[in-house]
Amino acid sequence: GVWDDLLPDTTIVYEWYNSGRDAATSMQMAIECVTNAFGGTKADVVLGPASSGPSMNVNLILANYEMPQISYSATSPALSNHAEYPTFFRTPPSDAFQGIASADVIKNVFGWDNVIVISGTDSYSSYGTAAFELSAFNVELSVTQSKQVNEMPSYSSLTAAVHAISSSNTRIVFMMAQSFTSGLILREAYAQGVLGAGSGYVWFLTDAVTNVLGTVIESMTAADPCPDCGDATEAPAAMTEAECAVALKGTLGMAQVSDFGKMSDAYTDWVTRFWAQTDTAGSDPSTGGECAGGETTITGSAGSMLTNAPMSDTCVCSLETDSAGRLLWQLDHDDDDLTPDRCAGMAYSTGYMNGYIPYAYDGIVAFAQAVAIVGDGFSRPALLDALRMNVSFEGVTGQVEFTNRDDNKGDREVGVAYTLVNHDGTDCYTLTSVGTWTVDTGLALADDSYTYVWPTADGAKPSDTVAIATCPAGSYGSGGASCQTCPDGSYNEFSGTTYTIEDCIACLRGEFSIGG
Repeated sequence: GVWDDLLPDTTIVYEWYNSGRDAATSMQMAIECVTNAFGGTKADVVLGPASSGPSMNVNLILANYEMPQISYSATSPALSNHAEYPTFFRTPPSDAFQGIASADVIKNVFGWDNVIVISGTDSYSSYGTAAFELSAFNVELSVTQSKQVNEMPSYSSLTAAVHAISSSNTRIVFMMAQSFTSGLILREAYAQGVLGAGSGYVWFLTDAVTNVLGTVIESMTAADPCPDCGDATEAPAAMTEAECAVALKGTLGMAQVSDFGKMSDAYTDWVTRFWAQTDTAGSDPSTGGECAGGETTITGSAGSMLTNAPMSDTCVCSLETDSAGRLLWQLDHDDDDLTPDRCAGMAYSTGYMNGYIPYAYDGIVAFAQAVAIVGDGFSRPALLDALRMNVSFEGVTGQVEFTNRDDNKGDREVGVAYTLVNHDGTDCYTLTSVGTWTVDTGLALADDSYTYVWPTADGAKPSDTVAIATCPAGSYGSGGASCQTCPDGSYNEFSGTTYTIEDCIACLRGEFSIGG
């Protein structure tokens, strides 16, 4: 292996806990790690959780015990606050870099000067969007409007937020929201005609969409996508996969790097060994093949496999366990003892790999390096110091080391890279990798002759703004579809695109006005 000489006489054991992307559950699991884990000997490090919000909750507990926490996918810029999260480290870059990359590409690669922002309210979305807007300001990219929607938004609020886009003359939209919420926003945008082939609107997406496109598509195609958002009849009509392909045609976005071969000499050999592992996604004991009742399809470069199948005579789960003996891939999905467990797992043979897996591997290597540095009988404070000051290596994701400045400790600011992707509309799920953006060199195209796919009728690159009709006298609004007639009993004698309802003047006594 790559690290055979690192801790050659030491076995790293692990226990698995599920945060459930829930604040209370995350904190409960963190308490287990510092009290009862490993038979009461406690953990030495926590790897995860995956999401930024639960990671914040976990570090509130771990920091009190000086326990290192290394995340492989929590990317909110808020986690860079060392005073709030003093024992937090991460191997992927902060979304501040995703904001920098997105603003740089929109402004300096495509030459657009104006952009609308729509985002979620969770920590990933709100802090990442703030970083984008600051970066936009720094490169003189004007944010003409900025709208937020809740993670479980009411359908009426979705309609209003997307209507702000349709009534604007800006045609470039930057969206940063969790996968599920992004699907709801895109579904509404398609219904209002501001997304998709021929619309003229370019949507610039982030990795919550580009790396988890399946979840986004589920939100776009489900008959009742969000019961907590309102009655299903209030949602835009469920989309077919063919419509999703049309809707996503011409979108751009930043994605996690899928091939680190140009950034790490170790990557190619590592990924070959990764895919050679035995599948754990459940199997039919009579054939050795996949479980026929699987509800989720995992697709990679070498094929597809069904997973998430209920246990039965024709479907058995992997018996792989963590060091506490807990089954890793046989799970009770609904907390109902009367229904069969389901088989989750890894479909290595398909050639599929989640984009954050290499970061998780480098997280374990960083921990092992720190242990090797401090030696036997190490203390947690010594481990923290080693991670900050001494750990530096070429991982499978490139050069890995953590910041150790007064204003920032535990972030990764070297080896930062993203893939620029473009959706060609061929099907729902396929994104074309256009090139790689790095913090040092900006965007480098994989093919200098690449022709971008645009959401315009003639296939031409759209302008960032279009001319829009002014609101006539007697009305207010920003022009076009946003124009509203002044209420009865008030008037506005001027036309324009900057008037609000406050500019509708009440009639004097003895005067009247109907419709402005």
